[in-house]
Amino acid sequence: MKAWPRARVRGLLIFAIVVGTLLGAGAGSFLLWGSGDDSAVPLMRDPLPKPSRWAGPPASCGVSPETIRELVPGAEPGEQRVRETARFFLCSWSTPSSLYGKRRVTLRVSLSEEQSSDKKPSVSDAMGFFETMQNNHASQWRDVVGLADEAVVGGGTVLFRTEAVIAEVEYEVRLWDQELKLIDDEHVLTDGALKVAAGVARALGLEVGKLSVVTAANQSTGDLLSAPEDICATVSEDVLVSTGVTPAASMPLTRFAYVEGAAGGSCTWYDTDYTRSVHVAVSAVPDGASATAERKAARHYLMEYHRAREGAMILDEHRGSLRFHALRGLGDEAFACAYVDGRRSDRSKVEAYGVVWFRVHNLLVRVEHRAPTGELTEESALTAAYKIAKDLAGSLETA
Repeated sequence: MKAWPRARVRGLLIFAIVVGTLLGAGAGSFLLWGSGDDSAVPLMRDPLPKPSRWAGPPASCGVSPETIRELVPGAEPGEQRVRETARFFLCSWSTPSSLYGKRRVTLRVSLSEEQSSDKKPSVSDAMGFFETMQNNHASQWRDVVGLADEAVVGGGTVLFRTEAVIAEVEYEVRLWDQELKLIDDEHVLTDGALKVAAGVARALGLEVGKLSVVTAANQSTGDLLSAPEDICATVSEDVLVSTGVTPAASMPLTRFAYVEGAAGGSCTWYDTDYTRSVHVAVSAVPDGASATAERKAARHYLMEYHRAREGAMILDEHRGSLRFHALRGLGDEAFACAYVDGRRSDRSKVEAYGVVWFRVHNLLVRVEHRAPTGELTEESALTAAYKIAKDLAGSLETA
């Protein structure tokens, strides 16, 4: 493991002022929020579009009659079974029973849209469910490039996600030889499933390019970064005091990580009366069997990005207070959010939160500043969280 690389964090304040002056607050690529000193937050326009509402499944779940005739001999396009439950749809085709014998073919396509509690499309929920679906299969997954926002294939099963919509294609071909042994031709299964998935993606309005299947083994990983051994030593006391938290107590956790299998820890500092706190967590994501450490970290960062933008962590009655911003100048990518929320144990106690996430290669960092709303606004909490995140990045540079 090598130390955190230098020059990861650069002040962009002068450049931001110049761009903001030239392009104006409405058209600039980013602006500053704060007092104009080193704690000013370099906000950036949201680079990701909001998910659009799904109009529903295409005819036959997006599988063309020609594909059905080619891959499921004897099945007619009108024979598919459609099951609809809320936002879930299933179409399936099978070889007619009159053709049973040495060959049995089944094709199933399911489509679903994940929604939040307020019935809006939820990308974060879709990403979480996509991961759960992978874990529930015994397949050895490989990434598929050129299909959708994310896609994997294992044998005759293809999973892909576009925004909040998840598609699953299952293509099963069973052949029996003279000894009645079951034979599975993986190339036939994979090629057929990918062909169906490409057609479904096009029917959903996606631009599908040439598909390529990749594994972690043929992706560049680079040197991995490690999390600090003592998270409580990564933020100076002076910075904590400057954000309104005079640390009277700190609580470290040495086995804390946001990604399964990651190494890392966290530290929470409390003020003298325990009404204000700062929480910092750093996770070092390792390489996986089907994805590199950096890709795994980037995917989890993206899921947290959507989760924060959707306000999934806020009680329904306070979700309107959310202010979400992409950030420039922290690590490889960063975002921040500010909001007020009630405590889960006592909703009458409303507090202001400022949260900053940033990623550097395979490292994920989260900073949270919390205080009662009577003492701090959510905007001030965000400014405090950014100041701590910036100091944290500097200490990691020199670790």
